[in-house]
This record gives sequence, C-alpha cells and structure tokens, in this order.
Amino acid sequence: MSSLIQEPPEGIELTGVCYELLRWETGPSLGALVDASMSVILRFGNAVNIRFHWAVGNGSERLTLARWHEGDYLPQTRMEDVSDRWQVIMGARVVGQRLSLQETEWGVEPWASRLDFDNESHLVIALGELTRDGEIVYIPDSLVITGSEATARSYRPAAASSAAWGE
Repeated sequence: MSSLIQEPPEGIELTGVCYELLRWETGPSLGALVDASMSVILRFGNAVNIRFHWAVGNGSERLTLARWHEGDYLPQTRMEDVSDRWQVIMGARVVGQRLSLQETEWGVEPWASRLDFDNESHLVIALGELTRDGEIVYIPDSLVITGSEATARSYRPAAASSAAWGE
C-alpha cells in the first residue's frame, strides 16, 4: 500500500477547508456532493494543514494524504475557501480514518478516505468526478467530496474492495 498516506491529526480542531482548483474552473457546486480537480486541504489549529490529492503515473493510481504548507500549490491552480460549506465539521476534531482500497496495475492502493469527527460527522474524499447529471464516475485524476453516508456507501468503482465509506 502507498507510503503517501499519513494519519490526519487527531485531537486538533478543524479550522478550514479549501479546494485547489485549476485557474479556469468555476467554483464548486453547493450540493451534498462536490468535486475538486486538484486537491482538498484541511486546516487544523496550530497551523497544521493536510492535503488530499490524487497521484497517477510512475507506478501509481491512488489517493494521497500529506502535510501541506501555504504556497505549495501549482501556479496554474487557485485556492477556494469552502469552510462555510462545511460548517458541520468546523471546530470538530478527527477521531478516526478509514481507507477504501482498490486493485490497480501496481497493486492495492487507497482510493478513498473517510474522516470521522468527534461531533459524529464525516468527510469522505475519493478519486472521482461528477458528470453533468450529478452522477459520480471513477476518474483517477479528480476528487469527489461528500459528508453524506448514503452517497459514500453508494459509490464503489469496479476495482474497489469496498465503497468510499470504507466498510
């Protein structure tokens, strides 16, 4: 499994959520399910930031999670603060993470992550993209984000051993 997955900080309050988008993209939708072309950045107290990103190529097709520092984004991208959209998890603390795995050409890799918060809310980030009809399709170089358990349980690419919910 990938060495690019780190544990999210537990016991520290979540203070912000940003999406990293390509400069020409419009802002994310306001529905229960959204997509972000590049990454999702979670900001925690004490200046701890983590970044969920996709990795494709060089022997991988996976979701990554690593520390992130201001200014680490690419020149062709922009940051969009979406903290207002995620008010249900603002101020909450991560109490657990579940990874969903899939079989790839390079072995078993993580494709989705569910973060559980101390207020019993969840955030699921997975490889995928929304169609114009609002359906999720598996695309390894884009991310879908939801707080809905039903949506996360219903999304499972063919190569995945479990749904995005991480059973």
